[in-house]
Amino acid sequence: MNTEQSLASPTAPNAGAGTAGMLARIGIDHDQMLDRRETAAMLTRCGFRTSAQALANLAATTSTGPLYSIYLGRALYCAGATLDWAKARASKPRRCSSNLAAA
Repeated sequence: MNTEQSLASPTAPNAGAGTAGMLARIGIDHDQMLDRRETAAMLTRCGFRTSAQALANLAATTSTGPLYSIYLGRALYCAGATLDWAKARASKPRRCSSNLAAA
């Protein structure tokens, strides 16, 4: 199955799943390099709704986005590292918003 096919159908996020397991379920290798469009689709497929434009904005304006490399003028993201980045940015599970005040 190619990347386009594996990213096409949505799935619910699985908070307890490891990065490699989440990627394996959608047919992507942990070390696979993806362009911005593919990276946004992969993150969305894993439950972290993200656009290619959001990734471009993070790259251009902040140092808080996922690591990427430039190859022939295109940004390439390592699938596993980018999914780890997204998981690290998500809050811990909580039952209600009042848990924010206790933190």
